[in-house]
Amino acid sequence: MNKRFWPVLTLVAALAVAVRLVLYLLYRPEGLEPDGLGMALLFWHPTLLQDQLPMWWRELMPKIGGYWPPGYALANGLLARVVGDPFVAARVVSAVCAAPLVVFVALTARRLAESDLAGWFAGALMAVAPLSLAWDVRVRPETMFLALYVPAVYFALLYHQNRRRRDLLWATGLAGAAAVVKYEIIVFAPVLAYLWFLHLRARHWRDLPWGVLVGQGWAVALAWMLNNEAARAGDYSQLFTLMMIKQFPLWFALTWLALPVVLTLPVAALAVAGGWEMGRYRLKRPALWLLIYLMFGHVATMAAGYNWTSRYLLILLPWAAVLAGVGLAALPGWRGLRPAVAGLVLALCLVSAVFWVRAERDKWGETVAIGRAVAQLAPAEARVWSDDLYLSPYWAERNLLPLDRLESLQPGDYVLLSDFFGALHFKRRVDDSLKLLRERFDARVIADKTVIYRPLSGEVIDPAELATKPDLRALGPRTFWSRKTPVQARAVLVMLSE
Repeated sequence: MNKRFWPVLTLVAALAVAVRLVLYLLYRPEGLEPDGLGMALLFWHPTLLQDQLPMWWRELMPKIGGYWPPGYALANGLLARVVGDPFVAARVVSAVCAAPLVVFVALTARRLAESDLAGWFAGALMAVAPLSLAWDVRVRPETMFLALYVPAVYFALLYHQNRRRRDLLWATGLAGAAAVVKYEIIVFAPVLAYLWFLHLRARHWRDLPWGVLVGQGWAVALAWMLNNEAARAGDYSQLFTLMMIKQFPLWFALTWLALPVVLTLPVAALAVAGGWEMGRYRLKRPALWLLIYLMFGHVATMAAGYNWTSRYLLILLPWAAVLAGVGLAALPGWRGLRPAVAGLVLALCLVSAVFWVRAERDKWGETVAIGRAVAQLAPAEARVWSDDLYLSPYWAERNLLPLDRLESLQPGDYVLLSDFFGALHFKRRVDDSLKLLRERFDARVIADKTVIYRPLSGEVIDPAELATKPDLRALGPRTFWSRKTPVQARAVLVMLSE
């Protein structure tokens, strides 16, 4: 073993934490003040904070509290009681979790490529990848999840190679812990079941109770999901309908088309080269097939659940980084070529990450402005309807009614319309919704906000495209590859009268 491997890797892991903390301290979305509970509350189950929540949050939280397992919320909650700000606590949790994530991505790449440079490079990619940095800033559980999931896969690979009992138990326990953070670990469950089948077939039955004990996280996640309605694990209610069957191949293919852009093209190219290199050697093919299975499995769940936001692709980033590390090690051994390529790719990723994070500042500006307008202009006793129940209630400081049917509206009501969420939920933009309202009421716009941003780290599909082209087959690959096209987003507050 190279004596420099661990010192260098430790430095890379420390830099991953430091870069995140610097970016997180410099960036706070508009409207989230230091004393606010902030969007971090979206991950807190309501029973954890009943006494601290405003009334409108108490009413809203039961509706969304079951969407995620409790692991990320609990970690945030414990730290928030120390630092006093849930939003800061959530970012510190993600930043700290980046260290073990970087380490185990590096260890996996080093083992598969048999190269220290491959390990350092893969770990450094996780440290500065735009996709990771940009989405962690928005307070999400992905890094905490991956910090448990990647080591579980690493120990699974070790067990498959060495058949050591401790590796299988580590894989089981870490995967169970990951299940308490995100339900997506279900894709890894068949792999774990297969390894336990091999273990028990070798007559190691006495290890089964230990496996059940360390894998209790699986039971916790299942109980949590069932207690909060199984449908909250994902919207798969139409999984076997004709529409789902027709659209699944499109979602699946277009998600793969978006992946090179989301990962950055040099990383994607090195990952393909790494996959090719591993496929040349028989002993490395099982690991390659495992990584391919995990990536295809996660893309399939995204396609089945209509999860097209680039954040969901973050779960593929560790495996792309591992394959990219193998691809770097497979480059010709010309003097200085591999370090030069590694340096250029990492520099590109870091610069891109800074631009991605800055681009996030411009998102949701219209939602913030109109939400605040509701708080200032709509009387407390007035009914306020909205096609956005996800972000607007925070700034509106009240519970909003779901704008499902126009027949429910009455004169005197207020309506908050959003280009983004209107496009998602009803396949129509603000202008289209206003036209429908004005056919029934005297609809006066009392607040109007339009922002233009470039979705460098945002959604794969432009909301306006989604709104104007409900038939997904009409979208085409161009929409998925256009990451610099300015997007115009509008939100309005409307008062209805006779």
